[in-house]
Amino acid sequence: SSGINAEYGLPVLFKRNRHHKGSVYALSWNPSGNLIATGSNDKSLIVVGFDSDNCITVGTDREFSFHKGTIRDIHFSCDQTMLSGGGGDNLLHVSDVTKGVEVSAYSGHTSAIHCITSHRGDTILTGSEDATIRMWDRRSNTCSRVIGAAIGTQGNSAVTSLSLNHYGNLLCAAREDGLCLLYDIDMGKLLAAFSPHSTATCKSVQFYKNPRYILSGSYDGTIALTCAEQVLLSPEVPATEILGTHRDKVTNVTWHPKKQAF
Repeated sequence: SSGINAEYGLPVLFKRNRHHKGSVYALSWNPSGNLIATGSNDKSLIVVGFDSDNCITVGTDREFSFHKGTIRDIHFSCDQTMLSGGGGDNLLHVSDVTKGVEVSAYSGHTSAIHCITSHRGDTILTGSEDATIRMWDRRSNTCSRVIGAAIGTQGNSAVTSLSLNHYGNLLCAAREDGLCLLYDIDMGKLLAAFSPHSTATCKSVQFYKNPRYILSGSYDGTIALTCAEQVLLSPEVPATEILGTHRDKVTNVTWHPKKQAF
C-alpha cells in the first residue's frame, strides 16, 4: 500500500503490514537494489524481490530461520551473498539468497553481534557486545584478527556500528559509551579516538565517499559530522559539528548514494 506521512508530507511508496511476527531490527538492500532483506526479534530473516521502478514485490519471499535470537544487522557483500548476525548463538551467518541456503557460520564472539561490514567480499568485519571487532577471511573461513575496542582507562564498551572508508584501509568503530575509534585496518592499529556525541551512545557511523567525513547518530537525538582528517592530524582542535537534532534516539544514519545528503 502507499500513502502520505502525515507529519512530514513524504510519500510512502511501499508498505507491508505484519511482514514479521515481531519487531524489525535490521534492513538492507542488495547492491543492485532488487532485493530487500529484513531481520527481526522473531529470529527470522526475510528476503523480498523488489521492483523499484514500480515499487512492488517480485517473486516469492525467502525466509531463513537459522538464527537463535534477535537479528541485529544485515549486510550484502555482493548481490547474492547476505551476512547476518545478532544474539542467541552469537554467530556470523553467510547465506546465498539465490539458492536460499546458509553457506557457513562463523563462531568466535562471546556475545551478540551488533554490526557487520565487508570489504571487496573477501574480508568481513563484525562488532559485538563483547567489546571486540573481528575480521573474517572468507577464503580460509577463519577469523584472521581480533581487535579489542578497549582504550586507555576508559575500558571496554560494546561495539555498536562499523564503517570502512572508500579505500578499505580505515575503519571507524562506534561504542556504546559514545566513543568512536579510528583504526588502520592493514596494521590493526588504533590511530585516534573521538566523542562526537559526548558520552551518549553512538549508535551509527558512516564514512562519506570522500573519506574525510564521518556521519554519526546518537541516542541523545543528535546527528553529527566529524572531519576524520582533523581528528588524525590535530586531535586538540574540535572536529565535530552537530547538524541536527531529533526528538528521540537516532538509531541509523546513511549517506545518499549520489548527493551530498543523508
